[in-house]
Amino acid sequence: MPIKELPGFRLAFLVIIGFFMNNLLPLRLGEFVRAKVAGQKLSIPIGSTFATIVLERLFDGLTYVFLFLTIIMFLPFPEWAKKSMFFGGFLFIGSIAFLFFLATHQDLAVRLLNKIPIHSKWIERLENVLINFIKGLSIFSHLRLILIVSLLSICVWTVEGTVFLTFTKAFGLNLNLFQCFFVMIMIGMGAILPPAPGYVGTVEFLGVTALSFIGVDKNQGFGMIVTLHFVQISLLICFGIISLIKEKITFHDLIRFEKSTQI
Repeated sequence: MPIKELPGFRLAFLVIIGFFMNNLLPLRLGEFVRAKVAGQKLSIPIGSTFATIVLERLFDGLTYVFLFLTIIMFLPFPEWAKKSMFFGGFLFIGSIAFLFFLATHQDLAVRLLNKIPIHSKWIERLENVLINFIKGLSIFSHLRLILIVSLLSICVWTVEGTVFLTFTKAFGLNLNLFQCFFVMIMIGMGAILPPAPGYVGTVEFLGVTALSFIGVDKNQGFGMIVTLHFVQISLLICFGIISLIKEKITFHDLIRFEKSTQI
């Protein structure tokens, strides 16, 4: 059963708030703020909302792997990139398999948790968090929804690749869609690691490195990547402010959410 029936339009504002906070906070703490905000606004346990975010990121990772396996047939990847992506693929698949195990063996997971030699008060709290987290993994009981989410993830990255391609044309770069996906994958690999606010520096370094690998001048590539990144951040700030107004959340609330999340 779904955690709660909610309109997608409402959820979109909460997703944008999380992306907006990632532009302000390091280490992708915006994801935790998003879980906190969504949990309180939608009256859903925070553990359940956080589980959906974890799944979202894992499906994004699997999409990276799918695109990589497709593009590798057309473009020569650096050896280190191949090894990193294969390792990432096993990591994503292993993580999803582990979450599937949790979703289908809740009683066993709780029993194993109770065997941890810590105070019973902490065990009770951890058990409550674990159960709420598992509730957020309810998608595993709906094969059709898994397929839909996978297809939507591919569609989203296809749109992003098309946008990236449009920017390269505007800067006079003669790249095809496969090359654009190559650059996006290289950037995405770095964004998995804890980045600076807004991924500043990470996007520029990896983007220019990937473009130079396929023969683009570093100065020209830097100009394109910086412009694209600036547009992305600007749009997220604009839509983030609109989302805050729609959800009636102040910046003071966001700071409070962020601080309480870190505790």
